[in-house]
Amino acid sequence: MTICQSCGMPIEDQSEFGTENDGSKSEEYCTHCYKEGNFTFRGTFNEFIDKQVDIAVKTMGISPVEAENHAREKLPMLNRWRGQDQDDDDDDEYDF
Repeated sequence: MTICQSCGMPIEDQSEFGTENDGSKSEEYCTHCYKEGNFTFRGTFNEFIDKQVDIAVKTMGISPVEAENHAREKLPMLNRWRGQDQDDDDDDEYDF
């Protein structure tokens, strides 16, 4: 099983992989995060954390605090976020 290198979602089936510019399947990212060679989310790391917290609370039934702690621990280890400034302010956008 592969883990999306943007959001950490397990990718269990080929249909769950995102796509490159040429239509081929991405080897790193899920269809929710990556389409036609571009990331679907274009905000900051902290904005992505907020989005992931909302998703985790709704789908996993965990508390917002638990979801945020988990996201802040796991996301910086993924290729998309590795080496990025994790303490960004919400006015800056990364050029992904």
